[in-house]
Amino acid sequence: MKSKINECTTKSTLLINYTNFKMMNWLIVSFIFFTLCITYQQVLAVTDDIPAEGDRPIADVITEFQSSPETMEASELMFNQNCAYCHGNKGGGGKSRKMQCLRFLNNEYVYKTITNGKRSGSLIMPSWSRSFDKTKRLMLTAYVMSLKTLPQCSK
Repeated sequence: MKSKINECTTKSTLLINYTNFKMMNWLIVSFIFFTLCITYQQVLAVTDDIPAEGDRPIADVITEFQSSPETMEASELMFNQNCAYCHGNKGGGGKSRKMQCLRFLNNEYVYKTITNGKRSGSLIMPSWSRSFDKTKRLMLTAYVMSLKTLPQCSK
């Protein structure tokens, strides 16, 4: 009789543990989804206010973006989520090139590299033209160009 009770207790414990495991997975997936939705809404909130670029010079659009703290905050968020893995926090370097303080970088070069991607030896930067529309690629360009003016660049 005691053996049957132990067997039932073991089975119910396993069932409870399995249920808790499934519930925990569901909570994790829900949290990730919720976080992504919030992030996407923040980026959309900023990009909705941005006028269409049309044929405006890239430099004008970049200057406009850099003068808006909200746009730069959203740009930094996009950079951190999509670029920092290879380029490091604030462009400080990682698997790929350090982007801080590079005086030779210009708006067109950065925008074209983000749009078309680039290969450097065994490292491949993907094209972001399918992932981001023109406005978001210009926002990333504005953020990368802002890295040239970090305080440590003046040393």
